[in-house]
Amino acid sequence: MVETYQYSHEDCYIKKTLKILNKKWAIVILKDLFTGKRYFSQFLEDKPDLRNNVLSYTLKCLEKNQLIEKKTTSLNKTSTEYHLTVKGRKLNKTLYEMAMFGLYELSDEDLIKKEEIKSKITNILCNN
Repeated sequence: MVETYQYSHEDCYIKKTLKILNKKWAIVILKDLFTGKRYFSQFLEDKPDLRNNVLSYTLKCLEKNQLIEKKTTSLNKTSTEYHLTVKGRKLNKTLYEMAMFGLYELSDEDLIKKEEIKSKITNILCNN
């Protein structure tokens, strides 16, 4: 007999995680941080549908939930960088599994190409 775990809807930890990750562009921004992007303008690259106000809101939500931190990088405080926190880095396994599902279950790439892509994803998400 399979044992079941009963918990209230409010205690659903998947729901709590998705409440943060379901913010517009949040997962893509986190992926960008893992790939080395740090600046507001870099997050906008290659995303014509991402608007400044949406990006700003999402960055604030990620910061509020302690997944990223904002750092001023110059003496005159004109340059801001975003970095993953220790807590944010813990999402590497989640992003990796999402990428692997997409690669192997939703992609039409041949097996050799999939293995090349897997190697790149592994280097980014598992060696950070």
